[in-house]
Amino acid sequence: WGVYKQRLEPLVQTFARLCQSAREESDPLSCLLFYSRSLTLAQKNELSAKQAFATALYPAGATALAPLLEDLGALEAKIPVLANQCPVYVECSQDFNNMILTATTETLSRQGFVVTNDRTCTEYICIVTVTENFQELSGGNFYTPQVQIALACGNKSLYAQSFSIQRTGARNGSVAKQRCYKAIADELRKSFLEE
Repeated sequence: WGVYKQRLEPLVQTFARLCQSAREESDPLSCLLFYSRSLTLAQKNELSAKQAFATALYPAGATALAPLLEDLGALEAKIPVLANQCPVYVECSQDFNNMILTATTETLSRQGFVVTNDRTCTEYICIVTVTENFQELSGGNFYTPQVQIALACGNKSLYAQSFSIQRTGARNGSVAKQRCYKAIADELRKSFLEE
Protein backbone atom coordinates (compact mmCIF):
# COMPACT_ATOMS: atom_id res chain seq x y z
CA TRP A 1 0.00 0.00 0.00
CA GLY A 2 2.85 2.40 0.81
CA VAL A 3 4.22 2.15 -2.73
CA TYR A 4 0.81 2.36 -4.39
CA LYS A 5 -0.23 5.30 -2.20
CA GLN A 6 2.79 7.32 -3.38
CA ARG A 7 1.51 7.08 -6.97
CA LEU A 8 -2.19 7.50 -6.20
CA GLU A 9 -2.21 10.24 -3.57
CA PRO A 10 -0.71 13.08 -5.71
CA LEU A 11 -3.30 12.39 -8.44
CA VAL A 12 -6.13 12.34 -5.94
CA GLN A 13 -4.93 15.59 -4.33
CA THR A 14 -4.63 17.34 -7.72
CA PHE A 15 -8.12 16.15 -8.64
CA ALA A 16 -9.51 17.40 -5.31
CA ARG A 17 -7.79 20.81 -5.72
CA LEU A 18 -9.27 21.26 -9.20
CA CYS A 19 -12.75 20.38 -7.92
CA GLN A 20 -12.35 22.74 -4.96
CA SER A 21 -11.29 25.53 -7.33
CA ALA A 22 -14.40 24.84 -9.42
CA ARG A 23 -16.65 25.09 -6.36
CA GLU A 24 -15.06 28.43 -5.43
CA GLU A 25 -15.76 30.00 -8.85
CA SER A 26 -18.82 32.20 -9.27
CA ASP A 27 -18.56 32.33 -13.08
CA PRO A 28 -20.04 29.20 -14.73
CA LEU A 29 -17.41 29.07 -17.50
CA SER A 30 -14.53 29.27 -15.02
CA CYS A 31 -16.21 26.56 -12.97
CA LEU A 32 -16.62 24.47 -16.13
CA LEU A 33 -12.93 24.88 -16.99
CA PHE A 34 -11.89 23.48 -13.60
CA TYR A 35 -14.38 20.61 -13.73
CA SER A 36 -13.33 19.75 -17.30
CA ARG A 37 -9.69 19.63 -16.22
CA SER A 38 -10.69 17.45 -13.25
CA LEU A 39 -12.54 15.01 -15.49
CA THR A 40 -9.70 14.91 -18.02
CA LEU A 41 -7.21 14.19 -15.23
CA ALA A 42 -9.46 11.44 -13.84
CA GLN A 43 -10.00 9.81 -17.22
CA LYS A 44 -6.37 9.98 -18.40
CA ASN A 45 -5.14 8.52 -15.12
CA GLU A 46 -8.03 6.04 -14.68
CA LEU A 47 -8.73 7.34 -11.19
CA SER A 48 -11.88 5.24 -10.75
CA ALA A 49 -10.02 2.02 -11.51
CA LYS A 50 -7.10 3.07 -9.32
CA GLN A 51 -9.45 3.86 -6.44
CA ALA A 52 -11.15 0.47 -6.88
CA PHE A 53 -7.76 -1.27 -6.82
CA ALA A 54 -6.78 0.73 -3.71
CA THR A 55 -9.98 -0.42 -2.02
CA ALA A 56 -9.12 -4.04 -2.75
CA LEU A 57 -5.46 -3.56 -1.78
CA TYR A 58 -5.94 -1.67 1.48
CA PRO A 59 -9.53 -0.65 2.35
CA ALA A 60 -8.56 1.61 5.26
CA GLY A 61 -6.15 3.61 3.10
CA ALA A 62 -8.64 3.89 0.24
CA THR A 63 -11.33 5.06 2.67
CA ALA A 64 -9.03 7.85 3.85
CA LEU A 65 -8.67 9.09 0.25
CA ALA A 66 -12.35 8.65 -0.64
CA PRO A 67 -13.51 12.13 0.53
CA LEU A 68 -11.07 13.70 -1.93
CA LEU A 69 -12.74 11.78 -4.77
CA GLU A 70 -16.35 12.54 -3.82
CA ASP A 71 -16.90 14.65 -6.99
CA LEU A 72 -15.64 11.94 -9.33
CA GLY A 73 -18.96 10.19 -9.87
CA ALA A 74 -20.91 13.42 -10.38
CA LEU A 75 -18.59 15.19 -12.83
CA GLU A 76 -20.05 13.75 -16.01
CA ALA A 77 -23.49 15.03 -14.95
CA LYS A 78 -22.27 18.45 -13.72
CA ILE A 79 -20.35 19.39 -16.86
CA PRO A 80 -23.29 19.41 -19.34
CA VAL A 81 -25.42 21.42 -16.90
CA LEU A 82 -22.71 24.08 -16.59
CA ALA A 83 -22.00 23.99 -20.34
CA ASN A 84 -25.61 24.86 -21.12
CA GLN A 85 -25.29 27.95 -18.92
CA CYS A 86 -22.35 29.34 -20.87
CA PRO A 87 -22.32 28.71 -24.62
CA VAL A 88 -19.11 29.88 -26.29
CA TYR A 89 -18.72 31.72 -29.58
CA VAL A 90 -15.46 31.06 -31.47
CA GLU A 91 -13.78 33.88 -33.37
CA CYS A 92 -10.79 33.28 -35.65
CA SER A 93 -9.46 36.37 -37.38
CA GLN A 94 -7.01 34.37 -39.49
CA ASP A 95 -7.93 30.95 -40.88
CA PHE A 96 -7.49 28.69 -43.91
CA ASN A 97 -10.36 26.46 -45.06
CA ASN A 98 -11.89 26.79 -41.56
CA MET A 99 -9.17 24.50 -40.16
CA ILE A 100 -8.63 26.59 -37.01
CA LEU A 101 -12.34 27.17 -36.40
CA THR A 102 -13.06 23.46 -36.79
CA ALA A 103 -10.20 22.35 -34.51
CA THR A 104 -11.16 24.89 -31.83
CA THR A 105 -14.85 23.97 -31.97
CA GLU A 106 -14.08 20.23 -31.80
CA THR A 107 -11.76 20.71 -28.83
CA LEU A 108 -14.23 22.87 -26.92
CA SER A 109 -17.02 20.34 -27.60
CA ARG A 110 -14.82 17.44 -26.49
CA GLN A 111 -14.19 19.29 -23.21
CA GLY A 112 -17.93 19.64 -22.63
CA PHE A 113 -18.51 23.18 -23.90
CA VAL A 114 -21.52 24.15 -25.98
CA VAL A 115 -20.33 26.09 -29.04
CA THR A 116 -22.71 28.55 -30.67
CA ASN A 117 -22.64 30.16 -34.12
CA ASP A 118 -24.54 33.21 -32.88
CA ARG A 119 -22.35 35.84 -31.19
CA THR A 120 -25.41 37.67 -29.83
CA CYS A 121 -26.66 34.74 -27.71
CA THR A 122 -23.64 34.53 -25.40
CA GLU A 123 -21.28 36.69 -23.40
CA TYR A 124 -18.49 34.09 -23.67
CA ILE A 125 -16.07 34.21 -26.56
CA CYS A 126 -13.05 32.16 -27.57
CA ILE A 127 -10.66 34.27 -29.65
CA VAL A 128 -7.96 32.50 -31.64
CA THR A 129 -5.30 34.79 -33.09
CA VAL A 130 -2.79 33.44 -35.59
CA THR A 131 0.37 35.33 -36.52
CA GLU A 132 1.67 33.57 -39.63
CA ASN A 133 5.27 34.94 -39.72
CA PHE A 134 5.41 34.29 -43.46
CA GLN A 135 8.69 34.32 -45.38
CA GLU A 136 9.14 33.99 -49.11
CA LEU A 137 12.65 32.69 -49.73
CA SER A 138 14.45 31.29 -52.75
CA GLY A 139 13.80 27.76 -51.45
CA GLY A 140 10.05 28.30 -51.12
CA ASN A 141 7.34 29.77 -48.91
CA PHE A 142 7.70 29.31 -45.16
CA TYR A 143 5.55 29.92 -42.08
CA THR A 144 6.58 29.96 -38.43
CA PRO A 145 3.19 30.66 -36.83
CA GLN A 146 2.41 31.80 -33.33
CA VAL A 147 -1.05 31.23 -31.88
CA GLN A 148 -2.81 32.93 -28.99
CA ILE A 149 -6.08 31.64 -27.56
CA ALA A 150 -8.24 33.48 -25.05
CA LEU A 151 -11.53 32.56 -23.42
CA ALA A 152 -13.22 35.70 -22.15
CA CYS A 153 -16.43 37.07 -20.72
CA GLY A 154 -16.71 40.71 -21.72
CA ASN A 155 -13.37 42.28 -20.78
CA LYS A 156 -12.51 39.57 -18.25
CA SER A 157 -10.04 36.92 -19.41
CA LEU A 158 -10.89 33.46 -18.05
CA TYR A 159 -8.22 31.41 -19.83
CA ALA A 160 -5.23 32.16 -22.04
CA GLN A 161 -2.80 29.96 -23.91
CA SER A 162 -0.19 30.52 -26.58
CA PHE A 163 2.04 28.27 -28.60
CA SER A 164 4.36 28.33 -31.59
CA ILE A 165 4.67 25.89 -34.46
CA GLN A 166 7.95 24.89 -36.03
CA ARG A 167 8.62 26.28 -39.46
CA THR A 168 6.61 24.63 -42.22
CA GLY A 169 6.76 25.32 -45.90
CA ALA A 170 6.75 24.24 -49.51
CA ARG A 171 7.70 25.62 -52.91
CA ASN A 172 4.02 26.11 -53.74
CA GLY A 173 2.49 28.97 -51.68
CA SER A 174 -0.92 27.31 -51.30
CA VAL A 175 0.61 24.01 -50.16
CA ALA A 176 2.83 25.85 -47.68
CA LYS A 177 -0.15 27.68 -46.19
CA GLN A 178 -2.20 24.48 -45.99
CA ARG A 179 0.64 22.70 -44.16
CA CYS A 180 0.96 25.63 -41.77
CA TYR A 181 -2.72 25.65 -40.84
CA LYS A 182 -2.89 21.87 -40.60
CA ALA A 183 0.01 21.96 -38.11
CA ILE A 184 -1.77 24.66 -36.08
CA ALA A 185 -5.05 22.70 -36.09
CA ASP A 186 -3.24 19.51 -34.98
CA GLU A 187 -1.56 21.35 -32.10
CA LEU A 188 -4.86 22.94 -31.08
CA ARG A 189 -6.53 19.53 -30.88
CA LYS A 190 -3.62 18.20 -28.83
CA SER A 191 -2.90 20.99 -26.35
CA PHE A 192 -5.82 23.44 -26.11
CA LEU A 193 -7.37 23.27 -22.61
CA GLU A 194 -5.03 20.43 -21.63
CA GLU A 195 -2.87 22.37 -19.19
